[in-house]
Amino acid sequence: MDIVVTEARKNRGANSLIAQQHAKLVCSAEDILEELSLMSLVPNQQQFKFEQSDSGTRKINPDELGSTQSSILKALNDGIEEIDAIHAKTQIEMNIFLATLLELELTGTVENIGSQLYRLAAELDITAY
Repeated sequence: MDIVVTEARKNRGANSLIAQQHAKLVCSAEDILEELSLMSLVPNQQQFKFEQSDSGTRKINPDELGSTQSSILKALNDGIEEIDAIHAKTQIEMNIFLATLLELELTGTVENIGSQLYRLAAELDITAY
């Protein structure tokens, strides 16, 4: 019981903002995309299924993704890329590109490592290409 009270005190500011409708509770990537009215721009919104590879890293099958998501992941397959380079490689309309990149980041598939640089956070199952 004491833990709940302590946690409530820690979250008092955030809870107050949510109660006053100055903030929104976010539990998933979909919550953010929905709040930004970007859900309709991102095709094939499904939970990504990760498998464990032999090396222990998470593995994702590109066949389970939409073409936009797949294009971004393919652009990152060679390593770390700057956001403008990824966009240039994919030729995806900017608003769709940014929404999809955010979705991939929030699902843990892509990682923003700072300075507008991105890399894969999951191993691609290349044999599916």
